[in-house]
Amino acid sequence: MLKKLFLVIFLLACLPVAQPAHAVDFSEGFGEESVEQYSKSAKAKSVSPFASEAERSNYSDFIIRAGLFRLGIIAGNTDILGDLSAAEQKNINALYQDKSKLEKDLWKHFFEGSTIFVGNAKAGTRRVGYHNAFVDGWVLTNWKKDGDGTYRLTGLTTRTGEALSGRKAQEYAPWFTGNDKPLVVTFYESSKKNGAAFKQKYPEFSANEPGNVPAFDQADYRILKNRLRVAGASIVSMAGNDDYNRVLSTFLKANIEGDTARIKKLVKDKKQIAPLERLAMQPAEVRASQRLMNVARRGEEEYTALYASPIRPDQIMFVDIRPDSSRKPELAQVLIVNMKQ
Repeated sequence: MLKKLFLVIFLLACLPVAQPAHAVDFSEGFGEESVEQYSKSAKAKSVSPFASEAERSNYSDFIIRAGLFRLGIIAGNTDILGDLSAAEQKNINALYQDKSKLEKDLWKHFFEGSTIFVGNAKAGTRRVGYHNAFVDGWVLTNWKKDGDGTYRLTGLTTRTGEALSGRKAQEYAPWFTGNDKPLVVTFYESSKKNGAAFKQKYPEFSANEPGNVPAFDQADYRILKNRLRVAGASIVSMAGNDDYNRVLSTFLKANIEGDTARIKKLVKDKKQIAPLERLAMQPAEVRASQRLMNVARRGEEEYTALYASPIRPDQIMFVDIRPDSSRKPELAQVLIVNMKQ
């Protein structure tokens, strides 16, 4: 497994520990340390209700492969999975319907901000959902072991969060319009709702077959891809504002250094202090490896930067920046969200 990981090392750009103010960008890759730590973390977390050591090891290998698929899309090279069958490559290619570089970048960005959900883990075919809370969307996949014992990608499709729950999708993610709650709260609620919907349809350790992945719904696919374009536009907008980037960089440096006292001074709304205690509880290697995954924008001047670590992709950090009474940007809220709880 490590040999496979090292093949992709030279394709991935290593990131600095602290991102400078001008680096509000999510087109960056994962470095050698991140990929190897992700693999180790997947093995360590694969505790499951399987009876035998062989079954537990099998589940661990499956979790790693599902994670490496995500990293392969982010890196722009799925060789990290080894030799792909023609059927697997066809399933991956179905994601890129207009075959443009822009579209590949959009789906790379989708997976950068995605969290992995596993369903039907005791069935012959296993369902894996990659959920991006920022665009309220899913990439749904099926995996099945071949004769050589390798889990192969046997199906792939996309769904908005609304479609997964049986509702018709609107052009923008539900949290994006018509809600007066703080942006970090609407993100959290959207993630909880979508995670619960997946778990209800595909219980993690169910032995029931999930069935074939549904065909692409072209109207729903177009909506999801447009949401990704909106995400990119928000990043470009924030990247052009030095004042906002300066606030964000100051916070990131304090967080990486574990300086909770300094972060508390940065937060103007003292009612939001309590969640900050969770920052210090994150392992140092998680804080140091957090990458900017997405930036959300509401109105002209409120932004939320979304960070995650490839070591713990299920834990997302939301950093909310908005103007004060004098229109000067300030750190308003910080929230650590476990997407799978």
